[in-house]
Amino acid sequence: MDTISVALILFGIVILLGFIGRFIFEKTQIPEIVWLMILGVLIGYSGYISADMLLSVAPIFGAVALAVILFEGGLNMDFYKVVRQFSRATSLAVLNLIFSIIFIAIASVIIFGLFGESLGVHEWGWLYGILLGTMVGGSSSAIIIPIVRGMKIREKIVTFLSLESAITDVLCIVSAIAVIELIVATSGGGQGIAIEGFTHDILSAFSIGAVIGIAFGIGWLYASRVTTKIPSAHRIDIAIILLLYGIVESVGGSGAISVLCFGVVLGNGYVIAEIMKTKEKIEISAETIAFHGEVSFFIRTFFFVFLGMLVTISNVEILIVGIILGVLLLVARIIPTHLSLRKTDITKEEKNFILTMAPRGLAAAVLAQLPIFYGIANAKIFSDLVFVIIIVTILIMIIGVKTSIKPDNKENM
Repeated sequence: MDTISVALILFGIVILLGFIGRFIFEKTQIPEIVWLMILGVLIGYSGYISADMLLSVAPIFGAVALAVILFEGGLNMDFYKVVRQFSRATSLAVLNLIFSIIFIAIASVIIFGLFGESLGVHEWGWLYGILLGTMVGGSSSAIIIPIVRGMKIREKIVTFLSLESAITDVLCIVSAIAVIELIVATSGGGQGIAIEGFTHDILSAFSIGAVIGIAFGIGWLYASRVTTKIPSAHRIDIAIILLLYGIVESVGGSGAISVLCFGVVLGNGYVIAEIMKTKEKIEISAETIAFHGEVSFFIRTFFFVFLGMLVTISNVEILIVGIILGVLLLVARIIPTHLSLRKTDITKEEKNFILTMAPRGLAAAVLAQLPIFYGIANAKIFSDLVFVIIIVTILIMIIGVKTSIKPDNKENM
């Protein structure tokens, strides 16, 4: 069978499995990511596509998937719920990253200090442990948002988890790059980087992304009064999303935060009209929202398969270490979850659900390749461990989805 025929068959199977997986999810609460990642793993180990080629396109495909999924998630968020949940979501994101770094750094230093030689790891210091912690210190918004949107849970929980996952994407990327720069600087005899510069980078990424995303959203709402007269004009939104993401990233902002804010503004046109004291109706149509839901479904279906194709496990010892670290990330999330949700009406069942909803994804996989790019010692071990941790945290999420929330627990809030 020729390559084109194989590719077409695989594309058809992926799309079909995505639809079947969504149907199974609605009936059993088993997310479609299970079946799609299994298919991806099988394709990856078949040898049809090289791992190097997959890794070379991962940043581009990851950015496109993240932009589309976050935008669609923002479209379906209530503006006032976003405002109310933002501070607590930020609190959980920051605390979860800090505790994850602490747990992973301590555990990895102990494990590689005792068994490093047999695992082929040499001179694993604290900075390496901290770097690994930053790579896996946050949940994947590209996984979280489509999963929680399809569940029978309260809207405030959906908004809270969506915001937290979007925020952690930014925190992990900025933190990992900062630690890598510190490792490179100190290994070369430099003094490293200042904490003020690190904090400034994070605040700049958030503020630039939010401001530009909101401005684009307001501008596009008004422009939609003209574009709605053009047949199928809502397809232009895809171009705007990609332009926005690219522009914001190029000026030092967070593309993820910008497209999320862009989506929230477009999805809450009536609120924006009230705030700006205009009587003119500037809401986007139900047809537009439905269209972007379909685009998001298509993109995330291939994203989950792609994530499975990236999985590589070099040996059993690394598998065991990865499982230990993956479980430790769940333990590390306990205190941040309870601290962030104090004095709320969140039930114990919902807290347990939030506790398990921290799957790692493509961002972690891409960050794990940076040590190789920068020529850092023990570079290969980062990607080996991160891929195992991704699988473990996704399995924990699946267990949480199945056990923490009952099907009749949804409230419209």
